[in-house]
Amino acid sequence: METEGEVLNVKLTGELDGMTSPEFEEKLESKQAEVNKIVIEASELEYVSSAGLRVILATQQYMEENGKETVQIVNVTEDVAEIPLMYSLHHLCQ
Repeated sequence: METEGEVLNVKLTGELDGMTSPEFEEKLESKQAEVNKIVIEASELEYVSSAGLRVILATQQYMEENGKETVQIVNVTEDVAEIPLMYSLHHLCQ
């Protein structure tokens, strides 16, 4: 994760699941108040579980409730995009 001005750029690799999402959530929570926008780069993300999606949705909710820009998920692979749970995030993907 790196911050450029008011944007937090996050690169996800591998799997975002029940094992990895708590650390991801902790890192996001430590930075989300400092930024106005979060961009998640997902080109190397292989799998997302419901636990991972919950973290992204909770972050999106925080951003909305605090008058910040939306979370953007960029470069989602076809394999990840086809995960049924990802349909709930299609509006965030670009």
